[in-house]
Amino acid sequence: MKPKIIEHEQIILAGISYYGDPFGSGDAWTQENEIGRLWVRFSEYLKNHKEKIPEVKTFSRMFEVHITHDETMEKGFFEIFTGVELNKITALPPQLLLKILPRATYAVFTINGSMMNTDWEMKMHRELLPEAGLKANMGYEFQLYDERFKGVDKMDESELDVYIPVIKL
Repeated sequence: MKPKIIEHEQIILAGISYYGDPFGSGDAWTQENEIGRLWVRFSEYLKNHKEKIPEVKTFSRMFEVHITHDETMEKGFFEIFTGVELNKITALPPQLLLKILPRATYAVFTINGSMMNTDWEMKMHRELLPEAGLKANMGYEFQLYDERFKGVDKMDESELDVYIPVIKL
């Protein structure tokens, strides 16, 4: 699987986050781990307070950002942020955070079906990026969920894009 390389302007997001070991309470792709709980919490907020988020581009595109910190390698702790894209920086309710992802060159991978239940992230970083003469840059990456993602109960029918900021080796 070869990544598509794109240049992307900064991305302004509004959402919520979790910091710690997201898999300490459950495996991937479940509402029982911290990422699943974060999505449930954010979805509930949107269901009840969507009108309180000004300047949203669309609610049909959702972002899950993985941000590494000093404790990532040592303890497996990192930040997970779920959110929606905004047209511009704006005041938000206190329950929400603002994240600004800088302009970057991204390697974009599309994953689908049974591939989602593999260690695709490790494969991208250890094999696919180096094979393409690239390495991850900036300490974050994100997954873009749109109408192609059908839900955790329909993984075989689902697809999403993974964006990794990169530089050439």
